[in-house]
Amino acid sequence: MKEINVPENYRYFIAKSGGSDRGKWLPLYMHLRDTAGIAEKLATKWVPESTIAAAGLTVEDFTRLSIFLAGIHDIGKATVAFQNKILQSLDGNILNSRLAEKGYFVSAVVDKKLPHAKAGGAILKCVCDLPQPLVDIVCTHHGKPLESEDIEVLYEDYSKSFFGSDKESRENWKSAWIFYYEQACSRANIEAHEFPQITMGAQVILSGLLVMADWIASNTEYFPLIDIDETGNSDLYPKRVNEAWNDKLNLPMAWETYRYTINDSDFLSVFGFPINQF
Repeated sequence: MKEINVPENYRYFIAKSGGSDRGKWLPLYMHLRDTAGIAEKLATKWVPESTIAAAGLTVEDFTRLSIFLAGIHDIGKATVAFQNKILQSLDGNILNSRLAEKGYFVSAVVDKKLPHAKAGGAILKCVCDLPQPLVDIVCTHHGKPLESEDIEVLYEDYSKSFFGSDKESRENWKSAWIFYYEQACSRANIEAHEFPQITMGAQVILSGLLVMADWIASNTEYFPLIDIDETGNSDLYPKRVNEAWNDKLNLPMAWETYRYTINDSDFLSVFGFPINQF
């Protein structure tokens, strides 16, 4: 997986807070990199090839899509609504100041409660023109299927939840979204707008892998938060992911079958009775 340096303008969005410890946080760029790294490990070392075949994808395309989706799944956190909410659980003056210095003004005025998964889907659909089947996966990465609400209408009608009330900063937010989208494409070795077509079955399998990768990457025993006066470091990778995977997680190896088909005599030898006729 390609490593990408994150410019300072895009390093200060907050993905995680420390709960009762208001002095701990995790930048969005680090959480996306953590999740993409785990998704790559799952796709290449844990998911059986038979499952990938059932998705109707090559191993290469399955892996690339897994890395891409994990690397973009929380783009909806780079919104005024989410940043305003999470700042309330942090000693956030320093973080709010960093965002403002880069032109991201986090207003307390938003149109409505906006779940970040749905916000991410709207951004990817309306700003990045991501194909709908992949948008659906991002929208459902917390396990709740996308409702019938038109996310394009959501994006237009509730703009303050995305941009806030400062009209001059809109282009700054958009540039951040485009950066994260292009970064995810580059990391996964996918040309923008050249995504493999996927079936509904592939959507289900990729959704499951994304949910799993996100849960693992959100475990602070595997991926520790950082002090609020720190901004993280891209040089931590890939070591940070490798240590979590090799030293802490210890998942079993991928299940592999010794045979994909079986003839009548082998079946009788293994199970002791003949194959039932249909």
